[in-house]
Amino acid sequence: MGGPLINCMHDSDADGQFDTGWGGGNAATENDMLAFSVTKKTLSAPTSYETVDPALGPRMPVEIKWAKSGNAGTITFRVEVGGRRIASTTKAVPAKGAEPVEVKLFGAVILLEGYDAASESIRVQVQEGIGHNYMRIPAVLTITYY
Repeated sequence: MGGPLINCMHDSDADGQFDTGWGGGNAATENDMLAFSVTKKTLSAPTSYETVDPALGPRMPVEIKWAKSGNAGTITFRVEVGGRRIASTTKAVPAKGAEPVEVKLFGAVILLEGYDAASESIRVQVQEGIGHNYMRIPAVLTITYY
């Protein structure tokens, strides 16, 4: 492990105290990977914790970005949270005079009315904005043998 040590603690019997955990830290690579031991260890002493309402947690900027897909006649919308893409969808650009195309993404509802090639801009109506969202970060177990 190249980075600082991080303990991922676990309450194995749901009694309000962390009693086991895994050691880990940032891997010695240039990506955002965290690496943890696959061996769960008993803590030397239980540690109490208190649950917190997710609404009181950290806030991150949420952006909806778009990009024209070359000459394909499509536009790709993507949602970024804290600079990371978390969702995307691609929609066909409606022909001039056609009904707007509905784009639903991460709770937002946007009507895509058209694309102006001269100004490289899109015309949209925001029907609903992004509301409160709470995200869990999935963990992926990867075992590396040396």
